[in-house]
Amino acid sequence: MKDRGYGFLPRISVNRPVTVLMALLAIVLLGAVAFVRLPVQLMPSGFDPAFLSIHVPYPAANPTEVEELIILPLEESLYTIRGLQSVNCRASSDSGRCWVEFQAFVDMEETYNAVADRIERLKATAWPDDVERVRIRRHNPESQPVVNIGISLPPGMDDPYWILTNKVVHRLERVAGVAQVDLEGVREKQIFIEPDRDAMASHKVSPRDLARSLSQANFAMASGDVDDGGRKMLVRSVARFTSLKQVEELPIREDGLRLKDVATVRYDHPENDRVSRLDGGQAASIEIFKESEANTVAVSHAVEAELDQLFRDEPTLVGSGGYNILFDQGDVIQSSIRQLRDTGIIGAIFAVVILYIFLRRIRVTLLITLSIPLSLLVCLIVM
Repeated sequence: MKDRGYGFLPRISVNRPVTVLMALLAIVLLGAVAFVRLPVQLMPSGFDPAFLSIHVPYPAANPTEVEELIILPLEESLYTIRGLQSVNCRASSDSGRCWVEFQAFVDMEETYNAVADRIERLKATAWPDDVERVRIRRHNPESQPVVNIGISLPPGMDDPYWILTNKVVHRLERVAGVAQVDLEGVREKQIFIEPDRDAMASHKVSPRDLARSLSQANFAMASGDVDDGGRKMLVRSVARFTSLKQVEELPIREDGLRLKDVATVRYDHPENDRVSRLDGGQAASIEIFKESEANTVAVSHAVEAELDQLFRDEPTLVGSGGYNILFDQGDVIQSSIRQLRDTGIIGAIFAVVILYIFLRRIRVTLLITLSIPLSLLVCLIVM
């Protein structure tokens, strides 16, 4: 065919129809594969707001102590970080919290590491020794739970924390695509030691003596290593309480005075400062976090299927009040996709009608119409 001044694409399309057809089929195939494997999530990845929150637990402290010992040193340390825009802190009983905002140009990965470094310095130099684990949280779409579950607890359940942790949480953690499972609304049983002031006064025992005896009797520490015939074995000294009776029989002095003589020891649930309710009854809540590359819809469906099997087959959960899905990102995503699909179908119908009205040729109209989904498939290949 002679060259009549046509452009490159029209010329190759006419001269090489098989090549063009094979290229078109390859694009369709690659686009279909990319569409199937494309992760589905509520918010796009890469959206990382310049914002951090810091939570510092400090038990048995009033707001004034938290402000003086925790918040003020933390604020002074945060002001040395590059790109800081604002710091808002709040001191409350038993904890302090700071919301830190940075300027838009900062690298949040480096900023997070800088904040963690400042906190480690404070723990080593300025903060009290009994400051518990500090939580730094980056706020981004991947840090939000994909599923929130409410579980009704029947009256009289002895240890809901143990049951839910071992029967539900551990099973959900094994679901494909699940990164983390948080349990809220129930607390683990603890050993409480309540000193008797009169008994301590009569035996001349101070609270410091009790604390020293407990810390010396309950420990685990490395004790070096032993060489045995060319084999090196690490030695670890462990002295842990294994029963409530051992705690009660703990010697306080060499004259035979025991802990139970000056204090009451009990194994019980701590007092709840938060209450979870579902349909008016006691409940617990579970938050499911997915892996960064996991499909949100697939994870939510897998979690719901696992819950159905758990509450159907597990004897300790059969008598409970069941569970309710309080929030499911998978449902929100599917609803959005359905709306997008319906809108696309309506838009395609209108596009075909308008094109045909102007072109008056069905073949040209269909050719232009088919180029739209083909262009979308090309975009999916490079995403």
